[in-house]
Amino acid sequence: MNPLERDIILRAFIAEAEEQLTVIEEAFMILESDPDPSESLNVAIRLCHNLKGAAGLVGFESIEAFLHRLEELIRKLLDRKIEISGEVVTLCLNAVDAIRDMIGDAGNGITEIAPQHQELMEKVANASPLSRTQERDNWIQAEAILKRRQRRFGRRREDLIEWLEKPKSLRVDIDIFDDVIRLAVATVRRQGQLRRLVDKEELASNEVPKLLEESGQLLEDLLTRLIGLRTIPIRTFFSQYRRTVRDASRSLGKKARLALPADNIQIDTKLSEELKGVLTHLIRNALDHGLEPPEERAELGKDPTGTITLSAKKTGNSIQILVSDDGRGFSTERICEKAIELKLIGENESLPKSKLFEFAAHPGLSTSESETNLSGRGLGLNIAIQLVDNLSGSISLESEPGKGSTFRLDIPTTFTESSL
Repeated sequence: MNPLERDIILRAFIAEAEEQLTVIEEAFMILESDPDPSESLNVAIRLCHNLKGAAGLVGFESIEAFLHRLEELIRKLLDRKIEISGEVVTLCLNAVDAIRDMIGDAGNGITEIAPQHQELMEKVANASPLSRTQERDNWIQAEAILKRRQRRFGRRREDLIEWLEKPKSLRVDIDIFDDVIRLAVATVRRQGQLRRLVDKEELASNEVPKLLEESGQLLEDLLTRLIGLRTIPIRTFFSQYRRTVRDASRSLGKKARLALPADNIQIDTKLSEELKGVLTHLIRNALDHGLEPPEERAELGKDPTGTITLSAKKTGNSIQILVSDDGRGFSTERICEKAIELKLIGENESLPKSKLFEFAAHPGLSTSESETNLSGRGLGLNIAIQLVDNLSGSISLESEPGKGSTFRLDIPTTFTESSL
């Protein structure tokens, strides 16, 4: 197999693996709340088996072996030889992350399995009802994984530039592709008819205006379809944050769920990539600062499990995204205290409600009592604002004490057109 053929096969494998691992990950996360997990487990075991076969075909033996161990663990869960628990689900999710890392390594020519992945594979292979020590080890590993959730297939920093410079690919429905070809062929035919009229010097023909109008409409339709090839359903984009919510809330000792929109509008893939960091910062802020601990929520008469809601709608030439939580809301008093400490306002000054977000997002201002892996440094909101500014968008905050907060993002869709 020559290098070009191998590169094509490798790209196809990585694209397929990314898609299948995402579905496997979602299937695992459903297990904790699904009264009948058999369907989710069957989806996971089928995709693991398929991916295992694909890894074998491209010669990634260590990945094939890891997927085989994970497949065996899923079989134990299906046969009820192991009880489903949060700790077992964490072990399965850690395995998915390790496989992602290994695929990244293999794509860079590194086929030797890393020691931490070897250790995790052995844990998966020997899975049984977990001891307290094993549970603690799983959570230590889960927190380490949280720190690298933004990495694509585990790529190291020195590989990042090379990876970004490689051409990206999209999976396209064959019917849409056929439609694009049909429009292109029709456009070429209209151009041919116009050319023949020009060659015959029949520009005064009544056919010319008609052909020009038809060609213009076809080109407009073709452009619309081509731009549509770069879009994905907004729920697909939002779904990736289920894992963020699960891992982050558990590391904070809180309970949280992610609610997704019923409307499934489309979002440009370029825009979704640019928004990833923004939503990550806002969701982490909501989990750490917004949602109360389960015991406090219960005392307040709230559901012990908090809710982070992502929703979106298109308005004219922009897309509006809302990130909401049903937590405690922003404390004007607490932000005012911190602003005085940082000498942003005088001791006798009050904080207008209109300035709440401006001060909450000020670099270095944090209402958190302690610094964690998620927040506490007073930088998250400020980074989110900078990222939105780069998209020529705006971000605003609405907050009600005791009921929660909503961040509103307004991003012009013209950004995606100017990035072409």
